[in-house]
Amino acid sequence: MVDWSFIATIGIIFLSSLVAAWLRFRRRDVCLASFHGFHVTMELANGRRVWGIMEVLPTGIEMHYRNAVQDDSHLETSYLLYDDEFSSIQAIYRYADDLSPEKAKQREKAIEKAFHPNIVRRSLRKARIFVSNASESLNEVIGMAIGRARKPVGNIVTETSESHLKKLGTEALGHVGHRADPLLERLVGNKVVFEMVEDDVVHEHVGVFKNYSADFLEILDVQFPCKERIPINRDEARQLAGLEVSAENDVIRIRNGSPVPVMLLKLTTTESEQLLDVVVDSGGEVTLFSQIDFVQAILHARIVRELDMIVPRSRAVVRHRAEVNTAGSFIDIIFDVGVRLPWSSKDDKIMARLYEKLEANPMDVCSMAVLGRILLENGEFDEAEDWLKKAYAMRFSLPDNGRSVSLHLQEIARHRTRTATLLTRAVHSPTIPTSDDFTVVMQDAADV
Repeated sequence: MVDWSFIATIGIIFLSSLVAAWLRFRRRDVCLASFHGFHVTMELANGRRVWGIMEVLPTGIEMHYRNAVQDDSHLETSYLLYDDEFSSIQAIYRYADDLSPEKAKQREKAIEKAFHPNIVRRSLRKARIFVSNASESLNEVIGMAIGRARKPVGNIVTETSESHLKKLGTEALGHVGHRADPLLERLVGNKVVFEMVEDDVVHEHVGVFKNYSADFLEILDVQFPCKERIPINRDEARQLAGLEVSAENDVIRIRNGSPVPVMLLKLTTTESEQLLDVVVDSGGEVTLFSQIDFVQAILHARIVRELDMIVPRSRAVVRHRAEVNTAGSFIDIIFDVGVRLPWSSKDDKIMARLYEKLEANPMDVCSMAVLGRILLENGEFDEAEDWLKKAYAMRFSLPDNGRSVSLHLQEIARHRTRTATLLTRAVHSPTIPTSDDFTVVMQDAADV
């Protein structure tokens, strides 16, 4: 006699396994999937950068190099990052100015669908959010439905097949839904301020919030100060990303031909470093006097580029809804010093050296500016403001005429205004910071 319950159990297990495998094969992170097929740069937490055309698969990412890379004994054509290594991602960047016309159209089409969905896409998104929020209840409903359906055919649907059907239902719900966040859902399509941890320092950036998943945030149109290393050879000129750099003896001239400002951080050789903290506005030019002897050196800078970003939620958080800012306020925030999470022992050594310099030469305005920046980064706002005001009073002795110092003083004003607002909001009407708050700080500094 044919044992139909055994055959049915085998069939249910086989079919449910096939469906579950198909669902797992199709499941990709929604944020990562939006960069699929684009040329991107992936920065890891250890500072390593990998760039190529990103292919997103259920078990990880493959970055296909445009050109093969020659290693010691072989050619490398791609880089693999598995899903259990996603925690090592610092950020993934897609440069808007580096897209081909075809990819630029693909990006615009995707943005249009995300921010202005038709009724079908809007309904599907709401359905996914509902499934995500109600997944536990729906799992119970599936279990009850399978249990009820089993009664008339109990001799066919066994306990084993019932458990596999329940597991398949759970897999299907997990595939359809995603981890919905009502707070983030209402910000989709809006300009936001997000905080991001970079080298143990929390920085603020502004962009348009596009999407989120359980592990990532996707943010568009971010004016991001990208790290660049510019090699300098004595008595040679060099161009990179709109910067013209020339070195003659101990004099380094930098002209910014790009449409956005540039922050010069430091000049390094294999043995020495000179901290700079200089802002060069678009069309501006500065002259630096090297304090270190070099034949070859590296100029470390932050050059602003417009890009789209995918950031792990473990390293970034959306903090504020943002208004459409003017160009001036965009410049104010883009080179923010940020807040360091742990106090760095390296900062202690640098500060000790700067204090010694200032004791030997109280008029060393460059050391004042750098010391103020480090104190600001470590949350010592009062002492930072004192040194920055002194530096601003002698701003015309600085390479950028105090441009960087003025930005740091404005950042201190923002910190204090924000703190005062939080303290008074419970009792009084909110205090909205205006440009007058920054003007008062700058006037006080000029009067020092």
